[in-house]
Order: sequence, then C-alpha cells, then structure tokens
Amino acid sequence: MCLAPSEGPGALSDSRRERGRHAEHAEIHRRPGRLPRGGRHDRGPVGPRARDSGAAPPRPPGRSTTAPASSRLDRHGGADPRRRPGVAGAPRCPLRGALAHRSVFVDTRLTREATLSDDTRAHLLAAAGEYCCAIGWPQVGAQYGAEALLFADTDPVRYRAHAVLALGHALNGEYESSDNDRAAAQALFTDNAWPDDEIDYLVLLAESLVAAAWMQPERLVAVSTILRETRPDDPYWDYSARAIDVMRGLVERDYSGALAANWQLSYGSRRHRSHRMIRDFLTCIRSDILVARGEYTEALATLFSGQTPPGHGICFPMQRSVALLLLGRDRELLAETEACVADETDHCLRTLTPTLLRRAIAFARIGSARRAAQSMEAALLLISRTGGSITPFIMLPLGETLALFDEVVSARPELGPLVTGIRDFLPSVAAPSLNPAEAIGLTPTERELAVLLSSDRNLADIARERGVSLNTVKSQVRSIYAKLGVSGRADAVGELLRRTF
Repeated sequence: MCLAPSEGPGALSDSRRERGRHAEHAEIHRRPGRLPRGGRHDRGPVGPRARDSGAAPPRPPGRSTTAPASSRLDRHGGADPRRRPGVAGAPRCPLRGALAHRSVFVDTRLTREATLSDDTRAHLLAAAGEYCCAIGWPQVGAQYGAEALLFADTDPVRYRAHAVLALGHALNGEYESSDNDRAAAQALFTDNAWPDDEIDYLVLLAESLVAAAWMQPERLVAVSTILRETRPDDPYWDYSARAIDVMRGLVERDYSGALAANWQLSYGSRRHRSHRMIRDFLTCIRSDILVARGEYTEALATLFSGQTPPGHGICFPMQRSVALLLLGRDRELLAETEACVADETDHCLRTLTPTLLRRAIAFARIGSARRAAQSMEAALLLISRTGGSITPFIMLPLGETLALFDEVVSARPELGPLVTGIRDFLPSVAAPSLNPAEAIGLTPTERELAVLLSSDRNLADIARERGVSLNTVKSQVRSIYAKLGVSGRADAVGELLRRTF
C-alpha cells in the first residue's frame, strides 16, 4: 500500500511533486544489495531493506524507549532550522493514539489515510525507527530512518532521521554507513549552530558502537565525556556513559576493573533509570570479559536467562557460542545457533558474522569441511561488504581459523586482501592455544589474583579490594607460586607473561 497523499495545511499542492516523492520512495526499495547475488549466502540488500510481506510489523509505542521521556515528544514542531533539533523527539499529533495499533505501518508505509505534512510523516517514521532499534531490530529501524529522511523537509527532522540511521546501521554492523550518517548529522548540527546540549542521544550511541567495533578506546572516552558533560543531571545519559567506560575497559583489557564496574551497573540502584538495550549490552560485555579470563562456564551462566529480540540486535545464542566453542561443545554450539542461520535474512548482521565464524570452526571439528568453508566464506563476505571489524574474531582458536582462511581464499581469491589484513591482527585477539586453567592449573580465584600480581598494588591493597583477609591472599599467592614453580612475585609475573596468560 502506498503512502496516502497529504491533505492538511502542510500538504503538497503540486501533484507532480507528490508523484516525484513516490518515485523516489520506490527507488529506495530497488537499490541493489551490498552482497553479491546467488547461492545460499545471497542476503539481498544490506541496511534498509524491504521485509518479507508475511512479517508482522513492530508496534511503535506512544514514545520510544531509547532516551528519557523528558527528552522527547515535545521538542519538535517548527520548520525554523534554528529551533532545537529535538533530541530523539517526536511531535504531538492526532495519530499518537493510533500508534498503539499493529496496523499503523506495513513496510514503513501508513495503512490509513491521514492529513499529515511531510515533516509530521517523517517524525512518525523516525519514531518507529527509533523504537525498532530500541527493541533490537536495527535492520528495520534503519529502513524507517531512510523513509524518514526521504520525507524530511526541515533540518531538525533531517538531523533526527540521520540519527536513527546512524544507530540502526551501527547496531546492524554497517559501521562505515553509520559513520557516514553520523557525519551528515554532525554537519547539520554545526551548520545550524544548535546548542551543545541538543546533540542527539542516538548519534552518541552509534559512535560508541563504531568505536568499540574498530577498537578505538580514545574515541570511547570522548563519547563518554560528551554524555556526562552534556546532560550531567540526566541519569540515563550518565548510565550510558558508565556503560561505555565498561566497554572501553574490555577493549583495553582491564578485565578486573571493567567487571567490577559492570556488576555495579547491572545490579546497583542506577539500573532502575537506564535503558533495557544498554543493560543487555552490559550482560554481553560481562560474558565477554569472563570468556577472556578463561571462565567459560561462568560466562554461560551469565547468559542463561537472556531473551533475544526478534531482529537479534542482541543475540544471546551468539554470545553463548564462543564459550561453547572454547569448551569443545561443538554440536551443542551448532544446535544453539541453528535458528540464527535459519533466520539469516532477518538477522542482525553485527551478531550474525561472529555466529557464522564460530559455526565454521565447529563444522570443521566434526568433519563437515564443506559447511565449514561455506560458513567462513559467508562471514568474510559480510565483513567485506559492511565495513566490519576485527571484533568477531576475538577468542577464536588461531590455528583452526587460519586453516579455514586458506581453504576459503583458495576458492575465492578476491577475499585474499581482506584475509591478509585480518591475519595481521588475529594473533593479538585469538584465544590462547591452551586454556590457562588447564596449562597452569589455577582456580578462577587464583587467575583473578594472578592478574592483580602484575599491578603495583601490595598484598594488603589487593586484600582490601577483594574484600578478604590478608592471610587469605597470602595463602592464595603461595598456591600460585607453587603451581608456577617460582618463589617470588617478580618471577611469578614473568612466568605468567611467558605462558601468555
């Protein structure tokens, strides 16, 4: 169903202009996909793309959920480009109550006629896109953002549409597109000289995701600082800033500090004034930290109750798959992620890529070489087409990954340059060849203490930080020394480094 022509005060008077808009609207859905056609890996357009006609549209709420209620719904309205850009806001309009009904949108198109100006229509589309991003359906959110940008007639609404697109693309793993959308939003913001405190929350979330994917801790610091300084009294912005600091700790491998901060955010009083998407990301980061420390069973327990949204923007089967892989539970991994690949045309690309990589290694281990090569090839194609990052390869077994690279490149030489670039970084992020717990025999508590031995803290400070007695720490240190075959702290640290602990 096509969008109904506007008939209100803001309606178009020139019918040819209206037909031109519909022609441009149709062009969005005719754009070629970013992955090559053919074979089981043909995914169609990457980014804003048409949904299957049988898919139920999301239910956009009266207001979206990715920013505080105080920052939306009443901030837009005028066509004056010097007005506030509306921090993820939406106008009050006669259709607000209708948004509670599932029949309002079908594939970004309104299902009923309404007297809407183009900007009001763009507001509704942007609100629906923001909602889809908030519930973990970024590919649909980006589609709504593209439609909002098409109908936006003023700079404030264009800015908001670019913000929705930036977040949708970042959540979907299309990092280069997200960066381009963020740059377009920033250009509008600068050109209109809007005040600093009106920067869009979605733009900052998008930038943090891109920075984490490209492992840029200094950029994460910058985003966290802007969140704190722009809205110092807003608990939602403060919570997000702290969550980004946790993400930076993971990137910088400050596992103990990041894990402590993560627990405080996840279970402290601040969680009551935070967004569900941010809390889910913290759960995933916590499991990543535990995996990086070799605590694979603990990571699985952390993810046990996670609920995956329809679009897999947060994908708990993907999160569990790395721990299962490193525990050698390959068939369980394949069963766990089977639904993800069965739904790959509607699956978030950011979480699908690591899923395909881990399935490739699991298939190779059980002797299914053809399916292993197919899965690895599909993952590399996604990375090459979406401006992906090295992060999907974190904690993959080095030797097994390199062997699959060789097999894929022999059949697809055009992937050679991409694989060469990944090879340069892979040793620094790959899983150790031997689990430290198996190689050294340290308990989880001893592994945590072993990390602290390389710091400048004395044993008394470590005891206070861990909430145990000094005698307990001394006993644990003696146990570590015995297992390492050393008699002093400096020798212990040296031995741990030698074993790539």
